[in-house]
Amino acid sequence: MGEPPPQLPPRPPTKIEALLILAHDIYNLLSLGIRYGSYITIAYIVYLSIKVLAGQETIAQFVFVFFSRQKSQWLWPTIAALALIWALSERKLRHRKTKYLSKRIEELEKTRDPNRTSSGLPPTGETHPEDKP
Repeated sequence: MGEPPPQLPPRPPTKIEALLILAHDIYNLLSLGIRYGSYITIAYIVYLSIKVLAGQETIAQFVFVFFSRQKSQWLWPTIAALALIWALSERKLRHRKTKYLSKRIEELEKTRDPNRTSSGLPPTGETHPEDKP
């Protein structure tokens, strides 16, 4: 086997290539500055929020004290029942929306690849009956 061919020395970039490299570097610098600058800004806003509330009675403390002093037997079961109703309605809404969107996705997939087979999932997106424990 022979020796690898000698490598040519790199050529200097043209003016347009140099400008593109410079623009790319400026873009990277700005995106990093914005990203980390936003983290610093958020941390500063959180610091100011804590500083303003320090030593004062907050609404969260008021709500906690209010609920802890309630002697009623119906308050917590009512809150739990409302949370359960909300969670079940959200679940039903999510399944309905998934079923609605799955028809469109299925049409798009069939136009893209007519030989595509189904995964066997129901249109609502629930677990396949055979996969359930």
